[in-house]
Amino acid sequence: MVISDLKRANKLISSALENLTTQLANVTEKVDALEVELEDNRTIIKQKELEVNYLKEQISNYESSGDVSSPSNQEIGNEISSKIIDSLKSSFEMNTQALIDNQSEKISPFQEQLSNFEEKLNTISKNISKIESKVDTPSSSNQLDEFEAKYHDLKMVSTELAEKIASLEEERENKEKDIRSLNEQIREIQNNENSLKDQIGTLAQNNQILQNELMDNSESSSSVEKLALIQEEFSQKEETYSQEISKLKDEIEELKQTEPKVIREVEKDEDSLKLMERINRLESENNSLRKQIQTFDRIIDDIKKSENEFDSETELKDEELSEIRSEKEGLIEKITQLQITIDALENKVRQKDIKIDKHKGYLIQSEEVLGKFKEDAAEYKREIEKTGDLTDSLEKGRKLLQEAENVIKQKIDENTQLKENLSNLRDEKKQLLVKQSINQSSSEELDKFRSQVLSLEKDLKTTQTELEQKKLELENQKKFSSRKRSSSRTLGENSVRLESITNLSPDELRDKLESLLKNSIDLEADLDSAEDDIENLEDELLKLKESNEAIGIELSNKDNLLESRTAHAEKLAKEFEEIRTKFESQSESNESEMINRLKTAIEDKDYKIRKLEELQILDQSNIAKLEARFEKIFEENKQLQAMVDEND
Repeated sequence: MVISDLKRANKLISSALENLTTQLANVTEKVDALEVELEDNRTIIKQKELEVNYLKEQISNYESSGDVSSPSNQEIGNEISSKIIDSLKSSFEMNTQALIDNQSEKISPFQEQLSNFEEKLNTISKNISKIESKVDTPSSSNQLDEFEAKYHDLKMVSTELAEKIASLEEERENKEKDIRSLNEQIREIQNNENSLKDQIGTLAQNNQILQNELMDNSESSSSVEKLALIQEEFSQKEETYSQEISKLKDEIEELKQTEPKVIREVEKDEDSLKLMERINRLESENNSLRKQIQTFDRIIDDIKKSENEFDSETELKDEELSEIRSEKEGLIEKITQLQITIDALENKVRQKDIKIDKHKGYLIQSEEVLGKFKEDAAEYKREIEKTGDLTDSLEKGRKLLQEAENVIKQKIDENTQLKENLSNLRDEKKQLLVKQSINQSSSEELDKFRSQVLSLEKDLKTTQTELEQKKLELENQKKFSSRKRSSSRTLGENSVRLESITNLSPDELRDKLESLLKNSIDLEADLDSAEDDIENLEDELLKLKESNEAIGIELSNKDNLLESRTAHAEKLAKEFEEIRTKFESQSESNESEMINRLKTAIEDKDYKIRKLEELQILDQSNIAKLEARFEKIFEENKQLQAMVDEND
C-alpha cells in the first residue's frame, strides 16, 4: 500500500510540476511583456525630460533677450513656463501612476498564483518526506514483506476454496439434473430449439436497432454541437476583424487623399513613437498567438496519433469478434451433431422396445404351448387311470410328466432371465436418458454462454459507436484547427497592415488599438476555452482506452470460459460415444443370446413334442395290442367255461 501511495504521489508531483512549469512559462512571458512596457515608459519619460530641458533653454534664451527688462514680458514668460512645466508634470505623473496601477493589477494575480504554487510544492514535499521516512524504516519494509506473504497465502487458500466450492456446486448441479424425468427433458430440448430460433430473430432485430441508434448518435452528439458553436464564434470574430481592417484601410486611403499635410504632421509628431511601440507590442502578441497555434497543432497531431491507435484497436476488436463468431458457429454445429446423436439413440431405444415387445410375444406363445402340453399330460393321466393296472404305461406316463415338469421349470427360468434382461435394458435406457439430460445441461450452459457473448458484442458495438463519435469530434477539431490557422494568418496580415496605420491621427489610432486589444483578449479567451475542450476530449479518450482495456480483459476471460466449456463438451461427447458403443455391443450380444436361447428352446419344445407324439403313437399301439390280448383271453375264457359246462 505504501509503495502504491508513493507511486501515486510521484505521479501527482510530476503532473503538478508540469502544470507549474507551463504556468511559470506563461507568467515569465507576461512579465517580459511588462518589462518591455516599463522600458517603453522610461523612453517616454526621457523624451519628456528632453522636452522640459528644451523649454527651459527657450525660456532662458527668451530671458537673455533684450525684452527681459520689462516686467510684463518676464511675468508672461514665467507664467508660460510654469504652466508648461505644471502640465508636463501633471501629464507625467498621471501616465506614470496609470502605468504603475496597470502593472500592479497585472502582476498581483501572478504573485498570488506563485504563492499558491509554492505552498502546494511545500505540502507535497512534506508528504513525500513523511512517506519516505515511513518507507526507509526497516520495520515498515519487514511489515510490508510479511503482509505481502500473508496476502499471497490467503489468496492461494481462497483460490483453492473457490475451486473446491465450484467443484462441489458442479456435482450438486449434476445430481439435481440427473434427478429430472425423461419426458420433461425431451420437452426442454424442444423448447431450447424454439428459444434458439427466437434468439436468432431477436439478434437480427437488435442489430437493426443498434444500427439505427448509431445513425441517431452520429447525427446528434453534444461534442459536435460544441465544436460547431466554437467554429461559428471564431468565424464571426474573423469577419469582424476583417471588416475592421477593411474600414481602417478605407480611412487611411481617405486620409491620404484628403489630408496629406495632417499625415505629415502626424509623422513628425512625437506621439507617433508611442504608436509604433504599441504596434511592435501587437506584433509580439501576434507572435505569442502563433506559438499557441503551433502548440494547438501539436495537440491535434497527438490526437491524430491516438485516433490511429484507436483504429488499430478497433480492428483488433473486430478480429476478436470474428473469432468469437466462428467459435460460436462451431459450437452450434457441435450442438446439432449432439442433437443428431440423441435422436439416433432415441430411435435405437425405440427399436429395443419393439424387440422387447416381440420377445414378450414369444414368451406368451411358449406359455400357451406349455399350457397345451399340460392339458395333454392331464388327459394322458386320465386315460392311464382308466386302463387300470398297466404299470408300464404308468411308468412311461410318470416319466413324461417329469420331463414336462422339467421343461416347465426351464421355461420359468428362461422367463426369469428374460425379465432380468428386460430390467437391464430398462436400466440402460435410463442411463442413456440421464446422459441426454447431461447433454441438455451442457446445451443450457452453452445458451448462457451465448447470451454472455451477445452482451459482449453489444458492449463492443457501443464502444464502436463511441469511437465513431470521437472520430467525428476529431474531424471537427481538424476543421477547427484549419480555421484557427486561417485566423493566425489573418493576425499575421494584421501585423503587416498595422504598419500602414501610422498615417492616422493619434486619437483614432488609440481607439483602433484599444479595439484590437479587446479583440486579442477575446481571442485569448476563446483559445483558453478551446484548450479546455481539448483537455475534456483527452480525458474522454483516456476513459475510452480504459473501457477498451476492460473489455479486452473480459474477452480474454470469456475466451478462457469458451475453451473450458468446449473441453467439457468434448469430454461429454466422448463419454456419450463410449456409452453408445457399449450399449450397442451389449444390445447386440444380448439380442444374439436371446435369439439363440429362444431358438434352442423352440427346438427343444419341438423335439419334446415329437417325442410325446411318438410316445402317444406307441401307447396307442400298445393299447390296441392289449385290447387284442384281452379279447383273445376273454374268448379263451369263454371257450374254457363252455368246455367246463359241457363236462358238467
